[in-house]
Amino acid sequence: MKRKQPFLLFGTLFGIVCFRTLLAFQGFDLCDEGSYITFFQQIFNAPQSVEYNFLYWFSGIIGGIWLKIFPDSGLFSFRILGILMHVLSLILLILIFRNRLSERVLALSCVVITLLSDYGIIAFGHNHLVVVLSLLTFYFLIKGIEQNRWLMLVLAGYTLVFIGFSRLPSFTLLAWILLIPMFSNDWKKSLKQIGLVCIGLVAGILDVFLIMWFFGHIEIFTNSIFTMFNIANHAEDLHGLRQLTSIIVQSYQSIGKYAVLLIGLVGSMFLISHFFKKQRWISYLCAIFIFGAFRFWMQERSYIFCLYAFCFLALALLFWKIKNKDKNLQRLILGAIIMMIFLPFGSDAYIGNMGENSIWLAIPLVLYFGFSHVEQSPVLHLTKQCFFGAFLSAFCVVQCYKIANQSYFDKGSRFEKRYAIHHPITKNIYTTKFRADLMNELIPVLKQYISPNDYVLAFEHIPMIHAITKSKPYLYSPWLFQDGTVISGYFLRAEQTLPLPIVVKQHFENFLHWSTPQDDYYAENKPNTYSRNSARIVAFNKFLKLHNYQEVWGNDYFSIWITKP
Repeated sequence: MKRKQPFLLFGTLFGIVCFRTLLAFQGFDLCDEGSYITFFQQIFNAPQSVEYNFLYWFSGIIGGIWLKIFPDSGLFSFRILGILMHVLSLILLILIFRNRLSERVLALSCVVITLLSDYGIIAFGHNHLVVVLSLLTFYFLIKGIEQNRWLMLVLAGYTLVFIGFSRLPSFTLLAWILLIPMFSNDWKKSLKQIGLVCIGLVAGILDVFLIMWFFGHIEIFTNSIFTMFNIANHAEDLHGLRQLTSIIVQSYQSIGKYAVLLIGLVGSMFLISHFFKKQRWISYLCAIFIFGAFRFWMQERSYIFCLYAFCFLALALLFWKIKNKDKNLQRLILGAIIMMIFLPFGSDAYIGNMGENSIWLAIPLVLYFGFSHVEQSPVLHLTKQCFFGAFLSAFCVVQCYKIANQSYFDKGSRFEKRYAIHHPITKNIYTTKFRADLMNELIPVLKQYISPNDYVLAFEHIPMIHAITKSKPYLYSPWLFQDGTVISGYFLRAEQTLPLPIVVKQHFENFLHWSTPQDDYYAENKPNTYSRNSARIVAFNKFLKLHNYQEVWGNDYFSIWITKP
């Protein structure tokens, strides 16, 4: 493929780095980023205290190494690491498609993928690593299949192992092995290629357990696996098998609904364009209407389901259009679909959480189909161009608006996020005056009661307390979102082996936004919600009462408790 714009991709990547670096200065929350950083702080210090996070073991190793190299790392540093991972993923994506797609399509794909995160940016975590390793594995696998290179196939199996140990449910990408026999008439060759991938898998597993043995992590990892299966058997847990199955069904119901709407829009626009062939302005007017519809759908939190439906339909049409003309392109399409379906498994919201990380391979193919000339009918081509243009424009407008008006779990205009929190972890991070004032009141008090390496029970969605104090989670997990049965088991185990912790309590909801204080936050008879589990509250209250905990400091939003003899 002739290259006419050699600097287009470089300029796009450079612009993305600058854009995301600017976003990295703003936004503060107590949930995910606190859990990540606590994991990185403790994986080489007190790994048993972050046992639950060993479900994402390899991401902890990478984050822990980063912290060893840059010991003063805080939120900003780990956001920079996240940016590096994002750019590395884009480079791998370009390598996968560089001989098939134009630089314009690849550059546009990089921009669209960067805008998928409507909150802007989050610190490095397991999802960043899963995307990098997934694209690296897919690159090795495709090169190995197309060029019959044994080393590439072995490396595909090897890196696939590290995807799974970065996020255990991501072992579902083993389904990519099905791409080897597809479109192949030589079953012996296919079996040999599958065998080479399996050799890589075995080598990867052996190396992982060798590293675990070196760091003394095998027993801790084993315990985390048992916890995972324990959680899967609890119906009320967000990661319970029944809940996960239910959310998968609901996800595809939403995708189906959007697919029907999209087909209806395309069909209507085609008929209008057909009957008014000479009045192109009518087609463009329809495109404006479709832009409005997409803009409305994209404003909803469920926009990812609309995007999934769009991608599924576009990939299906592209697969049908090329038929048997290009087997390698068909293999790429099926690989993208497998990633869309299988990578989100295990997430408590399935596509709702992991969707933006699962359509990386799909986006370039969808854009290629949208702006290619594969139709013989001028009316079909006009309909497709207008439809894709409207969809893409609506997506970019809405996502830019969202990014300008929220950070991760920190809603509100970025113009309001100009206040600092005075702590090394939050150096170079700015948030709203309300959050900054609240944390600046809490942090000096935390220093009075908590020293580094103390055991702390930060209940329940405030793992950032551990990161700020460099304390060890008492219940083997920095973020306590497990159901009451699992938490009760953690309490029983910790009480037998660990000193009693200092307790920090929250008194407000902090999912998506920070609510006003709630006097009944620890009431045991309130109904369960996504963020609340009554059995968990009961177990916590029972622990405080059993060990005679008393409040030593508090305001409307937080309180600190210690046990009294």
